[in-house]
Amino acid sequence: MRSIITMRSINNYILLFFSRAYYRYYYKFSSYFCRLKYPTYSTHTKCLATSFQFINMASALVKWALEHVEKSYRFQKMIAPQKIQSIMSKKVTEYEPRGLPVIENPRVEKILKSSFNNKYGGIHVLVAPSGSGKTTYMRSYANRHIAEGGLVQYFASELQTRKQFFTSFGDENRANDLFDVIPKKSVIIIDQIEHLGSLNDDIKGLLKHLAFESRRISGVSVIVSTSSSVLAKEIIQLNGNDKIRLNGTVSDWRWTPDMIDKYLEAPVFKTKDIATLKELAYKASCPAFLYSCADLLSDGDIASNISLMSTKADKFDRMWSEFEETDFDK
Repeated sequence: MRSIITMRSINNYILLFFSRAYYRYYYKFSSYFCRLKYPTYSTHTKCLATSFQFINMASALVKWALEHVEKSYRFQKMIAPQKIQSIMSKKVTEYEPRGLPVIENPRVEKILKSSFNNKYGGIHVLVAPSGSGKTTYMRSYANRHIAEGGLVQYFASELQTRKQFFTSFGDENRANDLFDVIPKKSVIIIDQIEHLGSLNDDIKGLLKHLAFESRRISGVSVIVSTSSSVLAKEIIQLNGNDKIRLNGTVSDWRWTPDMIDKYLEAPVFKTKDIATLKELAYKASCPAFLYSCADLLSDGDIASNISLMSTKADKFDRMWSEFEETDFDK
């Protein structure tokens, strides 16, 4: 619609230009022509009549162009959502590491539910240490969202530039109208954004654009996840923690003893040293530690790998502490 308003303004400017041009340039040129066409009228009257004819021709031309643009715009408004819907209705590949089950996390479920059904716009930032299950939970929830009639565009390590982002919706020129034509109940996920290393001006501009547009048009959610507390803080501060904000807390992603106990019921964890394994798993508090334990247990019992498993548990425990001590609002 903005393009139509602009075209109408251009129409008015063209008429004004031709009216002024008549007094500057057209009078001398038209005087000779008018003497031939209107021999019984004064030179000024003849030129004025011819000028109005010329202006009417220009106005008709602009009107035709305006109608053409309006028709093209209506066509794009009709076609674009269908094209985008076909792109965003594809299922996301889910993770089932080592064939182990995905354990439900009620706190994360609440975070994802509010992020996927965000009514207030802006960008929701999800941050937790690597291995806490962000990607696994998001992909699972994304497919449930699609099954319920929603749409998802999922980006992981393949996203490198702003142009690449918009081209994924079928047209690199979608920057100006993506949120006008994208269907409601759509979710855009930028996962593992830390693969970029640092935010360049191109990606910063993209995030600011998405934050503004998702706030302007309701019904479309934008989620950015990262395993870097430094990067998360930089993203949140892009616009003063107004349209880009942290959803939930880091501790919400930390596994509870009940979740760990349920996970350890899997056959792969059957061992006589289950008490030792539980103690280390409680300290690590994340699924990645248990994935690595499953690999180690396939090569032998806990006793032969106790030193390595203890080191891994201490590493995860330190990561949780560092993340939980970070103030993302400053």
